Amino acid sequence: MKLATRTTRYLGWSLLRGLVWLVKLPIIVAIKAVHFWAARPLLKDALVCRTCRSLISLLGSWQCGVCGYSFYGFYFARCEVCGAVPPYLECDRCGASTMNPLIFG
Repeated sequence: MKLATRTTRYLGWSLLRGLVWLVKLPIIVAIKAVHFWAARPLLKDALVCRTCRSLISLLGSWQCGVCGYSFYGFYFARCEVCGAVPPYLECDRCGASTMNPLIFG
């Protein structure tokens, strides 16, 4: 009799977890789709400045704004030392800021 109640309880919890995942999964997929859609501009080597329409290069030599570590690579990559991600990029031509498309706020 103990085995039957334990099995029933296990099946009930498994069914409940399955139902939670059925509700949770479409939400997770939708959030990931929005992140992918927002990251499309980052698949290129440059972003377009919204003010002066000039190209802002995303590849080059950069310095972390938090710890000062210098590196060569992709601008919006995490710093190898402190893990910070730059929230914006300044245009060299007009000085306007362009937000990181992966940071929602």
